[in-house]
Amino acid sequence: MKMIKRFRLVLIKPSHYDNDGYVIRWWRGGLPSNSLACLYGIALECRERQVLGADFDIDIDAIDETNWKVGVEDLTRSIEAQKSKVAAG
Repeated sequence: MKMIKRFRLVLIKPSHYDNDGYVIRWWRGGLPSNSLACLYGIALECRERQVLGADFDIDIDAIDETNWKVGVEDLTRSIEAQKSKVAAG
């Protein structure tokens, strides 16, 4: 039986900051930026085409920090628990 390896891709669109350095967040944000959506689409195609090889599966997380607070500690714990290869950008 072949062992499937996991690769986790975390795409994060960073927030904007005000002049005092505080993150600007809106209670109700708009749709994610086009660049995040485009990168997500490219990642989906890479998963479908098995660009990392037939023995790899790609898990994709897309986070728009403008609308969702990135829980770095939670994200780190979940990555360590999965013991997968990770790329964040």
